[in-house]
Amino acid sequence: MIIENIHIENFRSLKDININCDELMAIIGRNGTGKSTILYALDIFYNIAAQITEYDYFAKDVESEIKIRITYGNLRDDEKVEFKSHIKDGKLTVTKVINSGGSKYYGASMQIPEFHEIRKETANPKKSKYNDLVESGKYDGLGPKVTKATDADTAMDEYEALHPTLLESFETPQQFLGPRNIGGGKLDKYTKFVLIPAVRDAAAEADRKGVILQLIDVLVARSVNKRPDVRKLNEEFDKRVKEVYSANNLEELGKLAGIITGLLTQYAPGAEIDLAFGEVVPPKINLPPAIATLVEDNFKCPISYTGHGLQRALIFALLQQLSITDMSPEADETGEAETVPETLRLPDLILAIEEPELYLHPARSRYLSTVMMKLTASPADKADPRTQIFYATHSPYFIDLDRFDRVRLAQKCPVDGSDVLQTKVTQYSRNEASEKLAEISGKDPTTFTGASFMAHAAPVMTSVVNEGFFADVVVVVEGLTDIAILWAVQQHLNKNWDGLGIVIVPADGKNNIDRPVVVFRGLEIPTYFIFDGDSSQTGKKKEKEIISNAILQRLAGVDIVDFPTTQIQKTWAVFNDKIETELKTALGELFDSIRDEIAEELGYEKPSSVLKNPEAAARFINSVYAKDKKITVLEEIVEKISLLKGIKT
Repeated sequence: MIIENIHIENFRSLKDININCDELMAIIGRNGTGKSTILYALDIFYNIAAQITEYDYFAKDVESEIKIRITYGNLRDDEKVEFKSHIKDGKLTVTKVINSGGSKYYGASMQIPEFHEIRKETANPKKSKYNDLVESGKYDGLGPKVTKATDADTAMDEYEALHPTLLESFETPQQFLGPRNIGGGKLDKYTKFVLIPAVRDAAAEADRKGVILQLIDVLVARSVNKRPDVRKLNEEFDKRVKEVYSANNLEELGKLAGIITGLLTQYAPGAEIDLAFGEVVPPKINLPPAIATLVEDNFKCPISYTGHGLQRALIFALLQQLSITDMSPEADETGEAETVPETLRLPDLILAIEEPELYLHPARSRYLSTVMMKLTASPADKADPRTQIFYATHSPYFIDLDRFDRVRLAQKCPVDGSDVLQTKVTQYSRNEASEKLAEISGKDPTTFTGASFMAHAAPVMTSVVNEGFFADVVVVVEGLTDIAILWAVQQHLNKNWDGLGIVIVPADGKNNIDRPVVVFRGLEIPTYFIFDGDSSQTGKKKEKEIISNAILQRLAGVDIVDFPTTQIQKTWAVFNDKIETELKTALGELFDSIRDEIAEELGYEKPSSVLKNPEAAARFINSVYAKDKKITVLEEIVEKISLLKGIKT
């Protein structure tokens, strides 16, 4: 089973958030926005002994309950059988509720409302209320009356199975996690959750709770349990346990019931007790613990004694091995690979990684991102365990424009009735992006799909563009020289865009501007875009520019003209021809003088090359301001961009 949705209430900065999940999901946002809090909420959900303090409640509101609700989808057949009473529309929803009295798990259960109330009763009242309902005749075919509460439970279950249209959803207590001998272990059986925090806990790493040893256990289990001899051992063990503990073999319970009944009749004539064994559930044979030590510079020591960098390197080495581990059953002595039995099915792995980029060089970061993509791909055999990864990151190497739909942007925003800011999580789907692209292209939305949007976005995929996902304000321009010019102007105006989190990204061409703008705005990142109207073009090039200008004007939400005049608006700007033309207009004869001077300094044969090179273009701007001149049109653009951050200067 895979997590499809997370709903968290009243936990730390998460007042009330709802997140749709993918197999691989990146959570981004500036420091303090609650990215890691989402991962730790999952950890608390899976940890039945999680320690909660007043600081874990939103705004220390201990009167309100903490609720962590997880919806699982993509359930296998055995999971559907296990959780059949809690499944609605093919989904399993489990809620952990935490308050001053402790914590409980609840499952969404489909029941007939009256049956739900009867099930709350103890034995005798349950039997009486059920019989009253039978006698009322309200439910056609319900009956006959029962003499035992257990029979009432069975009858209600059977009636609900035959009348699904009468069912409504109710949350009922259920021990989904914890020791199997007290009714828990159901979720543990099908999912394995591992949190990889940014800061390692050496004490935890010394025992089986540590991330590294948990991953080693998962890797060993996936490798060993495909062996024919291991499968055979488990099958024989299960078969033998069921034989020995079957009702036919253990006659003692019936004899004991007879003895107790004989004694019971002395106190209550006509009463009797019936004793029967429930379903035999063989215990799982656990593998012996793997003992791991690390050797660094010829010195062998426990993992907990090594540095954080080496520990994290080992974690990612284990993840890489997991991604390439073949879980298909090995052939037995006959040369045939058998189907993996139910008893050997391994749980799906859910990983929560905090800052995977720590201690990694850029090349290793890119490689790890690829490993994570591969690890979360659906296995060829549906019976094999799946892996789902949620991670909080600050690195552009772990996200791409081509998988923006897997990005969740965390931001802080006000909440009514409280001075404490709450976390808001934004996501944007491929279908939403394709619909927007169709709108600004002036085409039928049915001709655009999520897949076609990604194909159109492919030319813009660079780590530089990816930096826009982490910006407080992102500015999309045509090319690198535009970046150099704008950045130089803001420096001379002392705007401190670095400090304000304002990032400029190149779209590598006018025709690529629309896609990153659509994505960034879809994620509610304040976005400004600038383009050249190219009014000086002629012939076929002119026709192409008219089409491009129309698309970008639709993106701006204004009336369309073939070649718009130069204008600076709140969220976009256009130059009637191009930026070089604006510089000539602003500087007059000084334009050629400064350009020639820069060309000579840098050894350019053609002065026109100056504004085609980012470094030379920045020098050009610096020279303009060194001569106590200014470029009004560019300064106005810089002011508009700065205002998007909410800074009035």
